[in-house]
Amino acid sequence: MMSSSAPIRAGGRVVGVVTVDIGMKQLEDYIQGLKIGEHGYAFLVTQSGLYAASPDADANMKQKITESTDKDRRELGEKIMGLTEPEHFMSDAFGEEAYIVAMPIASTGLHLVLVAPTSDYSGPIHTAIVTNVIAALLVILLLTGAIYVIFERRIAAPIQHLLASAEKIANGDLTAQVVAEHDDELGHLATAIST
Repeated sequence: MMSSSAPIRAGGRVVGVVTVDIGMKQLEDYIQGLKIGEHGYAFLVTQSGLYAASPDADANMKQKITESTDKDRRELGEKIMGLTEPEHFMSDAFGEEAYIVAMPIASTGLHLVLVAPTSDYSGPIHTAIVTNVIAALLVILLLTGAIYVIFERRIAAPIQHLLASAEKIANGDLTAQVVAEHDDELGHLATAIST
């Protein structure tokens, strides 16, 4: 059982006290029911540093985070125990790289710790990046193809036709026909050559 009390104040004076009793089993069940992402989890650290509601049932109310044999976890535990307001950081103290949010729970002496493995988030991000890069490359390829087709039909082919006609005329074939297919600069050039 955990009890928490808070004064009721009116006009600067304490006029009463509110006390709440919470069964530790109920609290543990609630905290263990929190899901963060696909593989994330939450746990509590008591005022003395003991794990509570941890996914590792053997550690609950038996092991202190500040006395862990793992140096990184021990340092993280000391950091969590010293918090007076919510803080977030990244750490691999719990076995894999994770986003961690830790916060004191009012004046209870408890700290709530949320652990969200980065793999839950980096996988979808990586997939989105690869998908976007492939889509961008396809769009660039399609645009390049479209620009090539437009260039070939509107510029290169008429120039090739004009060059062939100009070579015939230059070689003495004055009957060579130069047809103006478009009403643009190339069409004007074709008209000038044919006259």
